[in-house]
Amino acid sequence: MRTNRLLGAGLLALAALIVVYAVLGPLILDVIHFRTSVSGLNQVRGGDLAAMVVVVPVCVAVGMLAWRGHRAAPVLALAPAFFAMYTYSQLILGNEYLRLPGNIERFFPLLLSMFIVVAAVAMRGWAPARPEELPASSPRLTRGSGITLVSRRGVRRSRPAPSDPGRCPW
Repeated sequence: MRTNRLLGAGLLALAALIVVYAVLGPLILDVIHFRTSVSGLNQVRGGDLAAMVVVVPVCVAVGMLAWRGHRAAPVLALAPAFFAMYTYSQLILGNEYLRLPGNIERFFPLLLSMFIVVAAVAMRGWAPARPEELPASSPRLTRGSGITLVSRRGVRRSRPAPSDPGRCPW
């Protein structure tokens, strides 16, 4: 129960950090000036808009589920965590610091704290996920499809499909 409450608090903190960043960023107040091209800046604005419209509500909803102890909350928390991890690590690393003017380095502590919260949420979400509780593979895929499947007993390879002129051999 304590783990779920920590996960819920982490998701709510992540939502708050995303809102603070988006308000300070080029989408609303334009206090943060990125060292990037105009097209890169438009991508940052689009990412901020997507984060405000989709990721923040998902963080709040899943955070409330986690706070209430819902079983699905840890796995659901991975989606906003991975989005934020990718997006904000790119904003830290993707600037042209030596070539273009800007002040993004002043806001490094905000982006770093967001990345640390995201990493904690991702670890809290990943830890309770057990492979044995995932649905088993479909029986239709195991008969002669020639693809690799993961079952409860580990990795299992099905036999290649017999030669049939109407079927693709791979």
